[in-house]
Amino acid sequence: MSYFTTQDIANLKKYKYSGVDKSVLSRFVLAPWWNNLVKIFPLWFAPNLITLSGLALIGINIMTLLYYSPDLKEPCPNWVYISFSIGLFMYQSLDAIDGKQARRTGTSGPLGELFDHGCDALNTTLAGLLTASALNLHQSWWLVISILSALTNFYLSTWEEYHTGTLYLGYCSGPVEGIILVVIIFAVTGVYGPPLWDTPVTKIVPHMPSFLPAVVQNAKLNEVFLAMGAGILIFNIVGSVGNVHAACIKNKKSYASALVGLLPFIGFGSAVVGWLTLSPSILTTHLVPFALLVGCLFGHQVGQMIVAHVTHRPFPLFDVPSIVVLTLGSLSALVFRNWHETDGEKSGPVLGLTFPRSVAKSAQALLQQAFGHVEHVDDATFVEGAVVHLLLAAAVFMYLRFALAVINSYCEAFDCYCLRIKKKSDPKKRS
Repeated sequence: MSYFTTQDIANLKKYKYSGVDKSVLSRFVLAPWWNNLVKIFPLWFAPNLITLSGLALIGINIMTLLYYSPDLKEPCPNWVYISFSIGLFMYQSLDAIDGKQARRTGTSGPLGELFDHGCDALNTTLAGLLTASALNLHQSWWLVISILSALTNFYLSTWEEYHTGTLYLGYCSGPVEGIILVVIIFAVTGVYGPPLWDTPVTKIVPHMPSFLPAVVQNAKLNEVFLAMGAGILIFNIVGSVGNVHAACIKNKKSYASALVGLLPFIGFGSAVVGWLTLSPSILTTHLVPFALLVGCLFGHQVGQMIVAHVTHRPFPLFDVPSIVVLTLGSLSALVFRNWHETDGEKSGPVLGLTFPRSVAKSAQALLQQAFGHVEHVDDATFVEGAVVHLLLAAAVFMYLRFALAVINSYCEAFDCYCLRIKKKSDPKKRS
């Protein structure tokens, strides 16, 4: 069964991309590089394959990170961060020229935007993990805050595009200036190592003004970077909300209804923070797979919004996979929380129920049979980790199922391919 209705296909045929880029860096510095880079690719090279190639580079960076520092506790060799810098810069470059390649080959269309935004949504979390390693954040709330801030920026941009019909990139935007800043951070980390970012600001500016609060005077370099990110986030929130407000007035639509579209992400972020609050062992032991889980769920949530934008569907207020996975995770956290807090045979009540520790021991025995024996690991911590990995597998499956359904339905409806350019048949030739 096709993912798109007859009305969806009719709307897809009428869809035209609209974008505004006010970045000085983009127009006068990066644009000449992008214009020359796209010429390297032959005309038979599909634009979506360029996009996927960029994401593959980030995937290689992630695999390198997980090989050298799977728990983010130890720094990687310095050359690894140089590779992060190259990988992210090339991701940005390839992401910028896929549209140019589409226009060169006459293959522009909504599928390109769907594919491009889908890859960007996944990259937001992946690049966040790379940045956390470079800034020496380890597995901590700082990592969670940095990733959620990046996801908030991306959600706001997509929400804004849905209601205004235009993708706005301001004078200082995440896809341009933000990425270049992170590329520089990776390069600096490659020279001096991650411990550099734990340096107090007072060592660089020894004579801080006395009127500054203690929290500022005692800040580290990585905390300053996160504060800059928070400032950019606030700036983007104001800009996005203002642009949507102007669009609603222009199109005579309800601004309050548009603001309701922010509630799904507010609920999403609250559920993520709530789950981690109930399961502190995830924060210190299983945060990397948890972050990947959050990234997959976010990709699915934003993917539905992008599909709704190009097909003119109603705004998607409910993302079932995210709701189900985060609910299951939070419920499991309520159970495991008491196993952490008691050594007795039974834990204290949760939601009026009691849960025997024997359940944890039985679950641990089954998981050890499947994954091998684990020694000196707390029962609840072990099972919590297994739950995170199982839900991560479920989230990956649901995201891939959604993405493939959209791609296959589009290609079937428009008689095209996703990762290669279909040759046009010659009407003069006969079989």
